[in-house]
Amino acid sequence: MSRMKYSIAAIDRLPVELLSYVLVLGTQRQQTRRWYELDEDWDTHPYVNDLPTTAACVSSRWRQVALSTPDLWTSVCISLGDIRRHVIDSSWRDELPSERSRFLDTRRLDLYIIRSQLCPLDVLVDARDPQWDFMDPEGPQHQMHWNSFLPADMRGALTYLLQSMSRWRSLMILTDTFAPMYAALQYLSDSQDADQLSSERPPAVAPILESLTLMRCNEYAAYSPIFNPEDMRNPFYLPFGGRHERGSLFSHLPKLNRLILSGVHIDWSRVGPSPNGLAENPAASLCTYSSLETLELSYHCADVRPTLRQFVQLLRGCPGLSKLVLRVSGPTWETDGDAAFLESVAIPLDCLQTLCIAYVDPDVSLQWLKMLNARNLKELEIEDASHSIDFNEDDGADMIQWIGGSLDVSRVIVPSVDLLPFPKLETLKLRRIHIENSQPIANLLSKLTLLRGLSLDSPSLPVIDALRPALSLSGPSHVCPHLVRLHVRATQDVLDIVKEIIVRRAGDGLELREASLELFGQGRDVRQEWEADVMALVLSVGGDMDAFINSVDVAPPDEQGTDEEAGWPS
Repeated sequence: MSRMKYSIAAIDRLPVELLSYVLVLGTQRQQTRRWYELDEDWDTHPYVNDLPTTAACVSSRWRQVALSTPDLWTSVCISLGDIRRHVIDSSWRDELPSERSRFLDTRRLDLYIIRSQLCPLDVLVDARDPQWDFMDPEGPQHQMHWNSFLPADMRGALTYLLQSMSRWRSLMILTDTFAPMYAALQYLSDSQDADQLSSERPPAVAPILESLTLMRCNEYAAYSPIFNPEDMRNPFYLPFGGRHERGSLFSHLPKLNRLILSGVHIDWSRVGPSPNGLAENPAASLCTYSSLETLELSYHCADVRPTLRQFVQLLRGCPGLSKLVLRVSGPTWETDGDAAFLESVAIPLDCLQTLCIAYVDPDVSLQWLKMLNARNLKELEIEDASHSIDFNEDDGADMIQWIGGSLDVSRVIVPSVDLLPFPKLETLKLRRIHIENSQPIANLLSKLTLLRGLSLDSPSLPVIDALRPALSLSGPSHVCPHLVRLHVRATQDVLDIVKEIIVRRAGDGLELREASLELFGQGRDVRQEWEADVMALVLSVGGDMDAFINSVDVAPPDEQGTDEEAGWPS
């Protein structure tokens, strides 16, 4: 009888070092975002990946490789699936407080913590609701749904994780409701020992933390003029800052290079270096400057945003900032003194490469945008982020004109790069921008001679008209002669116009390397989408809806009418 021949898989022929490297690559963040898609800096893929435990079960060789590769076990995730319930008699269940009937199962977490040895850890606390329930508790005594991630669960998770805080490389906390996030802010703020708080120089409580992401994953809540739930608005906590008034967030986290705060407000006065400290002793305050490279402030209610002076203080403490995202957020100001300060201040951001602005009021955003001195900017993203149930389209012409170097386009005879605030732009993304006249866009594009990528998402017809070639005695003159990538997401009639423009450019020797045309709006039920958005907004902002609807046009454009006719919830 002939012997059976067994073939060895190619991957099993790899040396141990290469197999270990391949496994580690499988756990890392996957870069799949296209150049024109919404720019986001957070990804949960490395945390929900079960490759480490799967690889350890393949064979004895793979298990040996997996267990001897500490970098494979550095992504630690706590979610609702790690919360267990004590087995209790059903007759006692209703009498036992929910936080005492639950506990954190650390068996899987212990494996990752131990097997990662001394490697830096990437930590995720995913407290999002599996059913996407955005409803916050109505009061301090109101118990959340039995299956939700409770504030007590958050405190238990952080109590466990704080044992390895010196190894944290990144920390990401995601919630839908604010109660668990509020518990996290309070717990992280009070996590320092009393003897550390009394020291003259604040300690670096997380010495190697490079990335901090705190997200309330509910964009609807930001459109309320008043933060909800109101009993969790104050106080403004500072994670890792404790009560040490001399310390800023940057001094406690000296290695921090990425900060994302979405729907989460903190003590803005203590994020950047104190202006008084810089004036009294500039040399001693050098350590308070941040190594921050990426800053995102997103979806903050108006009453919890930083003041103008706090915002300036924050940006001045980040001289090496390369990416700034301000989405439905930014500074607030009310007094005449703030208005005068706004006119006089300039913030040098020489290292800034990417700027993303999503505005609700274009005029307000333009005022503080003028403070930024970022002439080396390479990528700019502008979005009209008015709420989807608000059909009152704000004209963003003034902002486009300013970016184009003039607020009075009629006076611009010869395009001049010297007038541009961002003369080195290579990529421009415009989302939901609505203007009544194509000339501001045409003026802007005619000056961006270095532009190589242009993305237009849900553009109005005047925006598309700006792409048409201008006629002159010497022949047609196309905007953006160096453009190689074009993305347009629009309705079919708009895409048909874009196709004609692309063909015309190609015929004149300006063929694009990449053209992506994405159909939007085909078969949409506008009424159904509007009703879903209204319901989500009601659940998010509660009683603040009256203040919201007084300032917006909430009826779909083809169904204008009274609130009763529109089916507004009573």
